[in-house]
Amino acid sequence: MELAQMYYLLNIVENDYNLSLTSRRLHISQPALSQFINQYEEQNGIELFVREKGRFVGLTDAGRKIHNYASDIISQYEDMEIAVEQESLKQKGVIRLGLPSLILSVYFSELFPEMVINNPNLNLKLVEAGSRDLKDQLAADHLDLAILIEPTELDPNEYEQHIIQLDEYVAYIAKDHPLANYEKLEWTDLIGYTLATFNENYYTHELVNAKLKQVGLQNHIRITASAWDYLIEMLEGTDIITILPRPIEERIDKTKVTTKQFYDEIPFNFDLCRPIKKKYSPIETEIHKNILENFYKPND
Repeated sequence: MELAQMYYLLNIVENDYNLSLTSRRLHISQPALSQFINQYEEQNGIELFVREKGRFVGLTDAGRKIHNYASDIISQYEDMEIAVEQESLKQKGVIRLGLPSLILSVYFSELFPEMVINNPNLNLKLVEAGSRDLKDQLAADHLDLAILIEPTELDPNEYEQHIIQLDEYVAYIAKDHPLANYEKLEWTDLIGYTLATFNENYYTHELVNAKLKQVGLQNHIRITASAWDYLIEMLEGTDIITILPRPIEERIDKTKVTTKQFYDEIPFNFDLCRPIKKKYSPIETEIHKNILENFYKPND
């Protein structure tokens, strides 16, 4: 059975043995699909499908075995195709590096262009996403390197991790906010105020929510968004408190908005991560080395 025919078999089962629907989805004629089945059964002396009144209603025992084999083969074939594409990218000097958009714009806006200019053979493919999504992409081998917010929850036996930045989350408030004169904030100072932060797609939301729950302020986050500038701009003329990483402070209009640290802060630390391998390509090694030389902060 050829690969194309295996796809036919898998799709017939997936479409509940409806040949008309299967043929439309595979963009082949229904007679051609029926011919494949009849010829295969006749040539091999077996029946793949249970039939009732001329219609397929299930797989025979032999059909189930062949379906299982076909499913495994197709899965391995698709894995091989992905591996071939990834190896091709590596040999072309393509490095897939994932990181959150905020970290990219604040910390790497100068370094990455410089790295590309200094490495003519480097093709840097940046993937912007939240830490949780980036972790999944790294595990699926869709990334060579990732910059992840702590805790990364990666297995230290499978991934190399280096802290490259130590920071914290802070409160952003309007200049005329009732808490504007406080030197630092206790989390209980937030009681009675509307809170805002990144949405559930960001690890920040989970960290902030966990801290609020710890101090008895669960369900106090009432505004979420993916755009940090929106979460800051809406503060003017309100008593809303936005909790975001401190580096955003460098981008805000300080005539309208101020920041307040917490006595019991939430760390905003991030790590450079990559799978542990016996050998890395020269380009991978160079990029990893450059980032560490510019940002590495040993955790003493």
